Amino acid sequence: MRRRWISGMFGRGLLILCLSVLACPAHAQSAVLFDGTKFIQAFHTSDDTQTITEFLPEGQDLKSWNRLTSIRVFPKLTEPRTVAAGLLRAVRENNPDAKSIMVENPKNGDVVIDFVTWPRDQSFVEFNIFRYTKKGKGLLMEQYAQRAYGNDVREFLIKLKSERQRLVNLMAKRGLKKTRK
Repeated sequence: MRRRWISGMFGRGLLILCLSVLACPAHAQSAVLFDGTKFIQAFHTSDDTQTITEFLPEGQDLKSWNRLTSIRVFPKLTEPRTVAAGLLRAVRENNPDAKSIMVENPKNGDVVIDFVTWPRDQSFVEFNIFRYTKKGKGLLMEQYAQRAYGNDVREFLIKLKSERQRLVNLMAKRGLKKTRK
């Protein structure tokens, strides 16, 4: 009788644990969609200043990715324009030749920035779009990035000329759509 009670309690405990994990928002949002591609959670960290979750298409890794999305939540920041301008300032300090644009939506205060940059060794080129939105008492930042390495850089930049505005508009209008893995 005691053995059946223990196994019954263990089984119920395991069931409750499994259901709570499935109901947890972090697990329910383990993937996002952008531009027809599903991005799977690859990294997550959190402290009292921000929460960062990065997503990659299946088969890519954080060391050599070609496309990446991320979601960051800043509970203590409230001004999208100020935070976006700070990022653009940092980009220009690291790479004065980087081209960038910032657009603010006057209706809701959302700010979208985009830029193309590269490291000093020019081992890759990276295109980024960031969308900043007020969220409760804090700030939500969504990112979409593309990278090309080595001999693929020239073709990447040529293709980006025709795709850039469409991708920026898509981020501005829809952002990243949360989905299940």
